[in-house]
Amino acid sequence: MDRLFDRLGELLRGLPDEAPREARAPGPGVDPFLREAEAELEEYLRTGRPKPERGGRGRGSSTTPTPEFLRPDYANLELDPGAPFEEVRRAHRRLLRRYHPDRYGRDPEKQALATQITQRLNDSFRRIRDLARRSAAD
Repeated sequence: MDRLFDRLGELLRGLPDEAPREARAPGPGVDPFLREAEAELEEYLRTGRPKPERGGRGRGSSTTPTPEFLRPDYANLELDPGAPFEEVRRAHRRLLRRYHPDRYGRDPEKQALATQITQRLNDSFRRIRDLARRSAAD
């Protein structure tokens, strides 16, 4: 894996660069996650070590720690605990498309399993959403 990052770093260093990355003004459609990924890659290329996690709670976590009872819900949605709500919403929709029972209509066993997974995803999303709404109201 390190060879991949080394080669990617060589490729990026070889690209023509009019101004240093810090001096470039981001365009109107620049994704903030892209900027964060670029900074993480530069840190890795500079030090050879991955960027440390912020506070151990994952990318984009809020200042309040995630309650323990929501950790399984974040895991169900394949997210780090404390992920921003917009990321939770995107993960929920992506997983619902993947496991929707209608996709498995020809196989009753798979359809039943997909129904269980969908119910679990909906319950997890509902609990995270409700906590986010209560936090916003406070």
